[in-house]
Amino acid sequence: RKMAATIPTNGIGLDAGLDVTGGDITFKTADKGVNLGVTSGAASNLLHDYEEGTWTAVLAGTGSSSGQGYDNQTMQYTKVGRMVYITGTLDMSSLGTLGGDYLKITGLPFTPDNSNSNSYQPISTHHVNVAGDNTSPFGWTVYGANTFMYVYEQTAGGGVQATTSGDYENGTVVGCAGAYITAA
Repeated sequence: RKMAATIPTNGIGLDAGLDVTGGDITFKTADKGVNLGVTSGAASNLLHDYEEGTWTAVLAGTGSSSGQGYDNQTMQYTKVGRMVYITGTLDMSSLGTLGGDYLKITGLPFTPDNSNSNSYQPISTHHVNVAGDNTSPFGWTVYGANTFMYVYEQTAGGGVQATTSGDYENGTVVGCAGAYITAA
């Protein structure tokens, strides 16, 4: 025979722990979570957001873009609190036409933080079949409160510059992995 539990308004104390068998713990109202590592609730220790999913990466110019083709552009993400971890492979079958001064990757699943310490957040990449010198390191950088990343490259002199459409070609493959902090 099943029994329903009545919980007092001031909460329940479980000195012996909690064993949930055959079900999930779900909160009835939004913005509730689990306080971790503390004996009393504090907003800075509240885990109230976890999500996994996919997002579609698109290579674009800062001006116009048309005719791009992909063998793969589906990326994965895991969001824990304000931290978003992204990973995947962008495989360009056709570069198409990219206009503007710089290249960018659009479609981030969450808007990045734009505070002074987080306005530029690097994402590690590995590029294959890049036009010209394949030894120049490239990288993606999450930029402010935008759901895109700029594409940067290291110059021969060791500096960093924004990447242009002449730096990619048909068949370019980019693997990425990294994390960024979302807006509050």
